[in-house]
Amino acid sequence: MKEEFADNLFRVVDVLSPTRLVLNCGAQQGVAPGDRFIVYAQGKMLTDPITNEELEPIILRRGTGRVLYVQNKICTIESAETISNPFMMGLYSHELPKIVPFDEPLRGDIAAYTRPPKRA
Repeated sequence: MKEEFADNLFRVVDVLSPTRLVLNCGAQQGVAPGDRFIVYAQGKMLTDPITNEELEPIILRRGTGRVLYVQNKICTIESAETISNPFMMGLYSHELPKIVPFDEPLRGDIAAYTRPPKRA
């Protein structure tokens, strides 16, 4: 991540369910319902097989989430990724898109704003 976004990096503090996570940021950091985060883990450091130069750690994407609830120091996000059944998308279908779970999220994973907020 670029340095200018360093203030917008937070951590997963709890995994409530496969589709809901708690982050260590809230109203005190300017988080609001509807804000979006990308959740990822930093994997092992990769090295060039020829030169043995350290390249960078691999990023393991867990998913994206949308803020549902905000408290002073924490917020709850829900996976913002959905999938629909293309055969049930007709005019009379009442089937809602299904929420795609995060990909094996863990306490300590990194959460970053997909776009840093622009609030006064």
